[in-house]
Amino acid sequence: MQDDPNQSFGFVIHDIARLLRRNFDRRTQSLGLTRSQWSVLVHLRRQDGMRQNELANLLEVQPISLTRMIDRLVKSGLVERRNDPEDRRANRIFLTKKVIPLLGQLRGLGKETREEALVGIPQEERERFMKTLLRIRANVVEHAATDEDEKE
Repeated sequence: MQDDPNQSFGFVIHDIARLLRRNFDRRTQSLGLTRSQWSVLVHLRRQDGMRQNELANLLEVQPISLTRMIDRLVKSGLVERRNDPEDRRANRIFLTKKVIPLLGQLRGLGKETREEALVGIPQEERERFMKTLLRIRANVVEHAATDEDEKE
């Protein structure tokens, strides 16, 4: 007898993430950005001036794929490349002033998407759930690091 996927922690978490991405994509369609492009912008908002290779690792994409995404974002005036002062072979990526209103729109659309997903869940329960999710993430990170240490 097979397990019900709706009772599987991993399946449910993955499915929720997929549905949230789809709903957010639907909302952002009018902005003319792909999911990959808004992911780049959001990560740069958190840490502007990242090296391209660091950003590629963070996004889990091949550097050549990221280069093409950044080319399009540069062409649209949303980001700029600057030479890395510590490594002349590397570029750092920076947000431009033109992107600020767009980031505000993305933030608002993200909030709408989250609120829609959390309808009917009281604030106290949301906070408890978030603490639980953060603990789960910490556990996964800890065990991943332990697994890496054992391989060495």
